[in-house]
Amino acid sequence: MRTTKWIALGCALVLLIAANALAESPVVDMEAIMSANSLQSLLNRHSSVALLQRMRSGESAVWANRLYRYSAHRQDGTVREGDAEYLHTADHCLLLSYLSFEDGIYPVPFILLDSGLDDGIRYDVEKGIGTELLYDPEITAKEKVQRTERNDDGTLDVTTWLTGEDFEEGWGYGYQAGSYCELVYTLDAETLELQSDVETVLDAQGRPLSESLYYQLFDKSNLQSSQRVLYDVPVPEEAEQMMTILDGYLNASGDDARTVTYILDAGTPRERVLTSTGAKGYAVMPAAGEYECGLYLDAALTEPAPPDDLKSDRRLYVKLIPPEGKGNEA
Repeated sequence: MRTTKWIALGCALVLLIAANALAESPVVDMEAIMSANSLQSLLNRHSSVALLQRMRSGESAVWANRLYRYSAHRQDGTVREGDAEYLHTADHCLLLSYLSFEDGIYPVPFILLDSGLDDGIRYDVEKGIGTELLYDPEITAKEKVQRTERNDDGTLDVTTWLTGEDFEEGWGYGYQAGSYCELVYTLDAETLELQSDVETVLDAQGRPLSESLYYQLFDKSNLQSSQRVLYDVPVPEEAEQMMTILDGYLNASGDDARTVTYILDAGTPRERVLTSTGAKGYAVMPAAGEYECGLYLDAALTEPAPPDDLKSDRRLYVKLIPPEGKGNEA
């Protein structure tokens, strides 16, 4: 009888330990994480979302609410030539490109028009256009959850791996055989909202490639990056300044305004007409993704257009020039 009691007690302890283990390590899959962290879901619960990212190539910041998406990139924390800031709306994109002049580096404004060849121009939370923020859906869906750990502060650490062809597709290139990307997400335990994450490229033995002398000396790619997410953040000052600039462009009229029109694939079933009327003094350009745009005065694309004076109305025809090694499939 005593033996039976000890067996029963032992079984109870085993069940208790198993139950505690389950409580400490809840099962979370990528579908649940992605659903909780879609921008639509986040903005149903918060007024805004801000993402701060640190990587080897510099620092990036994104802030978004339902009307605007602001993003900026800095190479080393200071303003340098090549840095850029974007303000996206449902109809327009304002780009501030930092260019070098004789007396310094200054932001030059450009109005970008959506040609249908760049997914990042339009921004509409309800329609899901240009709203990828915390992750790339096509790549993140391929991550495999390795383990989940509960923290004392009400968060979960979820570790995932991206391996093989999925890894090469996600990062744009491959590393040594067997290497993979490990991602550690810190999530709110109740809502699964992302708090932060760290992405690290590891070799086949699980060692960070960034610690290899070869990669420290010769490879400039992002072998490790980290992100931090903030919620209900007021409009950043830089974004507010860009909103003022964009409003100034859109609200011009009469002698202060001009109209710029671009025709792509003129005379074909794929013809697209992009037009914008706004304040003089702004360069207005079609956003064509990876394609370069040759500008012409005629539909036959034989008479190159002169440089823009930023004051006159313009009606130009666009020749899409694909990147080297790719046919013109636009």
